[in-house]
Amino acid sequence: RVSQVAHPVLARLVDETGENGHLAVLHGNEIIYVIEERAAHRPPLVSGVGVRLPSHLTATGQAILSALPRNQIRALYPNRQAFTDRTGIGPKSPKELEATLAETRRTGFAEEHGDVTPGFDSYAVAVRDYNDFPIAGLALTFVSGSLRPEQERSLKTKLRLAGAELSRRLGAVGSLT
Repeated sequence: RVSQVAHPVLARLVDETGENGHLAVLHGNEIIYVIEERAAHRPPLVSGVGVRLPSHLTATGQAILSALPRNQIRALYPNRQAFTDRTGIGPKSPKELEATLAETRRTGFAEEHGDVTPGFDSYAVAVRDYNDFPIAGLALTFVSGSLRPEQERSLKTKLRLAGAELSRRLGAVGSLT
């Protein structure tokens, strides 16, 4: 159901921004990409439908984790051994993860800057269901340093609005993600 409802929203977001977009769901302490929308003339990404990545390193994962209860996050990431490292960037401990998620809660956006693939950045928002539960993360990925500040603001605004629309379509009430 989520994929079916999300596809037209994500396709429109990619068309409007010209950047690659994806939707992922949480599975344990990993995310699984369930939809990928590639923008024309953009480089390929490591993500693809069915690909799993550590949730603490991805913007989609961080968006979802930031909306979960803290005890659930502690269960997924109880100690340093629970953290996978891909590029040397990103949270490596429960304390670092909590700081990252606190920033995501504060700004309303998860941001990833080369944590998964050097040279690529992502912004993501949580998608919520009728119980206000974060069932997915909606993200845009782009080449690091390719956006001017006004383009970043526009991208975040469009992403926030798409996340809110998708959450509403899934029954969330009053959520701007």
